[in-house]
Amino acid sequence: MPEDTDLGTLRVYVSGPLTGLPEEDAVPLKAFYGEISGKCEAKKYKAYVPHLSGTDPGTDPEVDARTVNAKDLEEVARSNLVIALVTPYSVGVGMEIQQAAACGVDVILLEKKPMLVSRMAQGTPVLFERISYNTTEEALSELDAALDRWAESVRSSGRSGTLSDRDILHEVGRGELLIVNPDGSSAFERRNGNWCEISPGQLDANGYELRANCVYSSREASCVELGPSLENPGGTSYVIRKGESVIIESFERLALSPRLSATVNSLAHLSLIGLYHTATSIHPGWGFRSPDGPRELLVALCNVGDMKIPISYKEPFCRLLFSRCATPASIRAPEPTRVFGRLYEHIREKRRAALRRRKWTRAAAIPAMILALTATGLLARFEPKFVAVPVSVLALGVAVLKDWLGAIGRWAEGSGDRSR
Repeated sequence: MPEDTDLGTLRVYVSGPLTGLPEEDAVPLKAFYGEISGKCEAKKYKAYVPHLSGTDPGTDPEVDARTVNAKDLEEVARSNLVIALVTPYSVGVGMEIQQAAACGVDVILLEKKPMLVSRMAQGTPVLFERISYNTTEEALSELDAALDRWAESVRSSGRSGTLSDRDILHEVGRGELLIVNPDGSSAFERRNGNWCEISPGQLDANGYELRANCVYSSREASCVELGPSLENPGGTSYVIRKGESVIIESFERLALSPRLSATVNSLAHLSLIGLYHTATSIHPGWGFRSPDGPRELLVALCNVGDMKIPISYKEPFCRLLFSRCATPASIRAPEPTRVFGRLYEHIREKRRAALRRRKWTRAAAIPAMILALTATGLLARFEPKFVAVPVSVLALGVAVLKDWLGAIGRWAEGSGDRSR
């Protein structure tokens, strides 16, 4: 966030137990929450304290549980920081910490000695600081210093604006940015305490290059898989002709917290030869709350040049530029089907059909080879001249075998379509 950013726009959620407190603990704890709120207000932050906002189980018992749940979790999602007092009394604090993690909201944990915070809470990826204290005065003093450190991190970490390579790695470490491979493995790992790419080359000074996985062709009206196959173990390529528009599915899967957004830009070397893409945006929260986890991206490209342009498997074809929002987005990212209509489902169905075809092909390969060898042996037995030219016979057998396996694959694909 720039130095001149008004930190008064930042929101702090004060989390602590309210339900089931003994009377002798309830009064001082609520007073403690008020003092925490006062610390935040003194620094020009907007503080939200649940028991002062109409959801106190003691003074507002008529408010139903679903309303309390929806209101408080929504406030957590809208906040920039959660200050959570962890005690044995309430499980609601744990839910609020988890909501903060889901929304990319920083958390400061408060624990009174000798209580020990569970590893589940300590392990939240959005933990900013953990404060252990003996007295409330000590807690407030340490919290005051922690809030200053948090404000400085807000200013220095580029909370709004384009992210550099260091910012991108920082967000990966915080769990606000996920870039994974199709098998679910991360594209990053931690080495010697620092996050870095597992296979360097895609992260640059202010962006990340996506690689091609498959192509949806308007010319072919089908999904062309670029990945390894029986015929092409190393993958294949697709040639984009002059004037042709394609949609390329990324190899990487992406998830953004509600605090991050991204823009898809063309690569300079592809633009120079005519492969053009109009910059499009990836909404905050993309894939972050999806049951399927991180989602692939579909990027539309058009060849406006005079050359045929090949795109190979895992070849970089666009660059993502990431930005951090000043406050979390409140509107949920649209589902892919709303963006590309039925294209996602079409591509996925084509992929399922290809997998079915590959399965039937492999299943039929061994008996087909046995049949071809048996036929060759019979020909060699009854026609001795074939013994001198076994290569010709085997070549003929392979050609017949290839046609047969292709027919089996097409039949399997058609059977799958009819069964749906």
